[in-house]
Amino acid sequence: MRTFIFTKHNYLLSAANRSTFAGATPEKHKTLKNISAAENSRVKTTCLGIIFWLLAITGLVTTGNVFAQNLSATFPNANQALSPNHKTLVNKGKIIGQIVDEATGRPITFASLTLEDQNTGKIINHLVSDRDGRFLADQLTNGKYRLFVDYLSYGTTVIDGLLVDNGEVNIGNIGLIADAQALTQVLTACDKD
Repeated sequence: MRTFIFTKHNYLLSAANRSTFAGATPEKHKTLKNISAAENSRVKTTCLGIIFWLLAITGLVTTGNVFAQNLSATFPNANQALSPNHKTLVNKGKIIGQIVDEATGRPITFASLTLEDQNTGKIINHLVSDRDGRFLADQLTNGKYRLFVDYLSYGTTVIDGLLVDNGEVNIGNIGLIADAQALTQVLTACDKD
C-alpha cells in the first residue's frame, strides 16, 4: 500500500513496499529530500495561482458567452457600443476626408486637424493626415462637430456643422489655400540663416 503524506514544510513519501514502487530501492529513497519552507511556499503560490487562473478563465468564458449573446441581441447596428458605465447604448460614428492643396489637388501630408464638439467647445480629438492626406476620426458619439485644419504656409480652415448620426460622415476633399503672407514669413526666416 502506498501513502503520500503532505506536511507544512516538507513532502514525505512512504511506501509499504519501497522496492516495488516504480523500481525504487532503499538506496534511491535516500535521495528524496525535504524541501525548504521557501520552496514549499513557492509550490503553494504556484498551485494557488493556477487554481485562480483556471477559475478566472472559467468565469470569463461563461461570462463572455452570455455577454456575447446579449451583445448580438442588443446591438443590431454595428455603429453602437456600450457607454463607459455599461448601462446605456452610445451610438458611434466617424468622420473621414482628405486634405489637399486647393490649387494643385495634391494631398497634404501631416496636416494638423482638431475636432471639437460644436455645442460644448470641448476638444474631442487631435489628428494628423496620413501620407495620402487622408484622416479618420472614429468612435464619435452622435452630435455636431467642428473641424479645424492647419498646415504650415496655409491658412486655417474651419468646417462647422459636421453632423454625426450613427454612421460615417465623408467630408471628401478639403482644399487648403496657400497663405502668401505665411509663406513669405517662412521664406524670410529661412533666408536670414
